Amino acid sequence: MLNFFVHPLVRKNRLLLSLCLLWLLRIMFLRQGNVGGVAINRYVLLQIVIELWLLLLLAVRGMDFMQIFRVRPLRWFSWLYLLGVFSGFWSLLPLMSSYFAFQNLLALAVLLYFFRQVEDLFQAEKFLFCAASVILAMFFISCWNMPEPDFHSVSISTVSGALFLYSAAEYDPAECSVARRRLLRIGIVGGLLMLWLTSSAGALVGVACGVVAMTFLAKSRVMRLTAGMSVAGILVAYWLCGGDFLLRLLFPGKSWLSVQTGHGRMRVWTEILERASERPWFGWGYACLERRLEVVYTIDTHNAALGVLGNLGYVGCALGLVALLSSLVFMFRRRGFVGMRGVLIAMIGALVNSNSSNFIVGKASVASVAFQSLLVLGCVCGMLGAPERQKNTSES
Repeated sequence: MLNFFVHPLVRKNRLLLSLCLLWLLRIMFLRQGNVGGVAINRYVLLQIVIELWLLLLLAVRGMDFMQIFRVRPLRWFSWLYLLGVFSGFWSLLPLMSSYFAFQNLLALAVLLYFFRQVEDLFQAEKFLFCAASVILAMFFISCWNMPEPDFHSVSISTVSGALFLYSAAEYDPAECSVARRRLLRIGIVGGLLMLWLTSSAGALVGVACGVVAMTFLAKSRVMRLTAGMSVAGILVAYWLCGGDFLLRLLFPGKSWLSVQTGHGRMRVWTEILERASERPWFGWGYACLERRLEVVYTIDTHNAALGVLGNLGYVGCALGLVALLSSLVFMFRRRGFVGMRGVLIAMIGALVNSNSSNFIVGKASVASVAFQSLLVLGCVCGMLGAPERQKNTSES
């Protein structure tokens, strides 16, 4: 895997990847500007400079920015983010709404620009696994720099869950090459370990739903059987031990009362529904309403669907529903393509997880980039993962 960093593709995009690394360093280590996300300070200005530099670099290299509005499965999500940019015209926080939505459009453009240069799917997988390794290493460093290390992280749990589900769904000892089997085994073990360490309840539930989907959609019979036995084992344990077993498994350290109230999220969701009815069609502006609640202060709606409803209204909900269905249908119809089953199952887990953390239509973060990477990887699988292409590649 280390040889990948001296690959010609990486050397060609050194500046681009360096800027992406600086962006990650900013949001993971220089967090002073992350609280609230409204005030502009030197850390936020640094992030803006990095993003403008990325935009200029893509423009100089001839990036066709309209691609993100044309290619599936990310085009309808791009239109949703574009609506977020225009929501600055009616938002309570106009500059913030437009900027946060622009961040997500830029992330999709950067990912698509880089991944469309890869020669084969395995190369794309190696890059994603290397990027995940860098993020996890940065997370550990940031935790150890704290007076009292705390490994709980919704963002890292989202990355870990997607890594585990993709790797497990694609693992097929009969068809994978030795190198790809090794890479996927690393993803399975590493993703599962980090998921346990970061202990986000929403991500755990998302992975559980992904494992259920894996019983029907996983690539190999071995993984389908393993997933089915895992689900059956959990059901038997629930029948023998009762609900407390599921509580300890999916919600470690939580009580039934906190689970039933969404760990305090019910107060947020109730007020969002009340305020959404005041501006039903276009909402209060992208990522805005959660920062203007009266009952409790928060910077996250903790639910993607309510986030779209409150911030972009019925129009945003319609776009979001089309984006969701279009992406899932695109992936399901191409589930025979190499990599697509993994993307589909990881997407199912991420969508379930988004009911507790709004990383789909919020400000750009590690979790949102993980979700957008799945969309772009689905695009790459559609181009490079076709069975006839894989056959020609193996023959050559």
